Formats: sequence, C-alpha cells, structure tokens
Amino acid sequence: MILTADQILKVAQDHFARNGYEGATLSAIAKDVGIKKPSLYAHFSGKEDIFLHVIKKVFQRESNLLKTYLADIEKPMDEHLHGLLEQQQTKFENSSEFTFLLRMSYFPPQSLLEEVFDLIDPFFASFEQYLVTYFDVMRQRNDIKQTRPVDAAAAFLTLYDGLTIELVYGVNKQSFQRRFTAAWPIFLKGIMDSRE
Repeated sequence: MILTADQILKVAQDHFARNGYEGATLSAIAKDVGIKKPSLYAHFSGKEDIFLHVIKKVFQRESNLLKTYLADIEKPMDEHLHGLLEQQQTKFENSSEFTFLLRMSYFPPQSLLEEVFDLIDPFFASFEQYLVTYFDVMRQRNDIKQTRPVDAAAAFLTLYDGLTIELVYGVNKQSFQRRFTAAWPIFLKGIMDSRE
C-alpha cells in the first residue's frame, strides 16, 4: 500500500476532533495510519504542519458546502434556512470534520492562534457574502420585503453563531433544540417584518 498525505490528514483530523490539538499525538496518528512515527516526516514537518494542512482543507470544504447550499434558491426561504441550521446539530453529532472545525474555531492551539484566526476571518467573511447574495435573491422575489440583504445576513449569522456556541458548550442536544425552536420564528418574523 502506498501511503498518501491525504490518508494521514484524514486520520489526524479524527484525532484532533476527538482529542483536541494538545491531546492528539503523532505516535497515535502514525499507529492508526499503520506506519511508524518517523514515516510521518516524509510528508509533513511535524504536528503543527499536519494540523494546519487539516484545518485549511476543512475550512475550504465547509466554505464550498455553504456556498453550494446557499446557491440553491429553489426551496422556500424559511425551509431552506431552517435546514441549514438543523444541519449544524446533525453534522456536529456525525461528522468528525465538522466537529473538528467547530472545536478548533473556539479552542485553537495557543501556539497557532494567529494562523487559525487567519483562516476563520475569511471563512466567515465569505459565509456572510454568500448570505448577502442569497438574501438579495430572496428580496428580488419578494420572500423578504423590508429587510436589507446585508442586515438579514448579519442577523442570520448571529443566530448561526449562537446555535454553534450551544453545540460546543451545551450540556445536551435538547438545549440546542430548545434555543433553536425559540429563536427561529423570532428571526424569521424579524427579517420579514422589519423596516428600513
């Protein structure tokens, strides 16, 4: 079997998602890949290098997923956006990649704070721009009448962030669902009824 850097990154992503940066070890990653630790250095310079490769790929994939999701304008707006928020919980419970993305966004390694924030800022700037474009289309087709697309995007991103924090810090999935259920109709009414 020829080992690829992508195989190492996939295993490393699972370790970082489960154990955090500090808890993930090169020895454990190498063992799960099926190689000896020194063999990792044929592909990467060390743990920081592996981590940065993983996090860059994860942010790029998530950004592409959000862009694709928001480019689909066929569903009713409320159903479509509700689905995007619902996906957060499902992905957090079932996707080591999404879990890794959230945990490393909120608990980045101290030694790599600057590098991680250099990825987070453009990620959320892109996400916000995808939302502005989406809400602009919704306004053109009269799904929202009064709210400016930039304001609707900011409001949605605030709701998204709040629910994300609930996933990361919440004690159980019922607390996520309770807050989601309470906040969603207020958000929807707000963007549909607000005045400029």
